[in-house]
Amino acid sequence: NLTPDSFSDGGQNADMQVLESRLHEWIEAGVQVLDFGAESTRPDAQSLSAAEEWSQLEPVFPVLDELRRQHILMPLVSVDTHHPQTAAKVLGRGVDWINDVSGLQDSTMQALIREYNATAVAMHSISVPVQPGEALDASRPAAHQLIAWLGARAEQWRQAGLRHGQIIFDPGIGF
Repeated sequence: NLTPDSFSDGGQNADMQVLESRLHEWIEAGVQVLDFGAESTRPDAQSLSAAEEWSQLEPVFPVLDELRRQHILMPLVSVDTHHPQTAAKVLGRGVDWINDVSGLQDSTMQALIREYNATAVAMHSISVPVQPGEALDASRPAAHQLIAWLGARAEQWRQAGLRHGQIIFDPGIGF
């Protein structure tokens, strides 16, 4: 999390020197995927524009380029974004995955995933950022609602030319 208000690390990874040190540790420990996110998804978080998001992500790429030179076995790199403009920039910089908290519903995002032959994590969410009080219908089983959502999205993704194996479904617990 590159956000200064991260709920998971308190914004510690926003400092590039701290992040670089941690990335070396994680790579040496055998981490398989590095997922970078610049926009907070906590309840009542302030949404970022694509330009604001990129300004927080851009400093990571020189660090990643250096790590790629130093490590033969480099983890996959994922960027957590729902902005197609950001996705286009990071996919052009060699990112393997786009982690889309808005559920890969945007047709431009779908086209980018297809064009770059990337993997997409499509997270079920009701709202991004989370809006307190918005929730699944309590009168219906949550699993049924998730399955229905996924079925509708899967058809949309198929029509957009995405392959079944390109998409990882994240049920978005808490979203």
